[in-house]
Amino acid sequence: MEQTQAKLDKKIGTKELQILKPMKVKVAGVKLDPKTIRGKDTEIVVLICKHPSREETIEISKVKLVKGNTVKTSGLWWNEDEEGLIQKGSAIAELLNFCSVESPKQLEGKELETTTESDSSNYLVIKAY
Repeated sequence: MEQTQAKLDKKIGTKELQILKPMKVKVAGVKLDPKTIRGKDTEIVVLICKHPSREETIEISKVKLVKGNTVKTSGLWWNEDEEGLIQKGSAIAELLNFCSVESPKQLEGKELETTTESDSSNYLVIKAY
């Protein structure tokens, strides 16, 4: 409680947030993060990437794809089919097909292009089109 009060007394800082420009990133690792959405436990694939403009790695869990005539941003949600394989047509499956690999682990070591999530968001997503 005391810690919360101390936070509420903080003033605005003087340092700007570092905004990373869309560039090629190298996938250093892949992990599954557990999430709970609307009371249901699920997982999202997270790509641990090395950006040329930053010392520390960044984590990316969204991809920008072309679906029909539109460009769409999707989360890399883990979906399995009835055989326990990655669901065909899911965002992660589309990314794997675009990168010509068969599993998320095979993305490690690959260089992937990034782009911004949208005109109003500076978050980086993987560009898969």
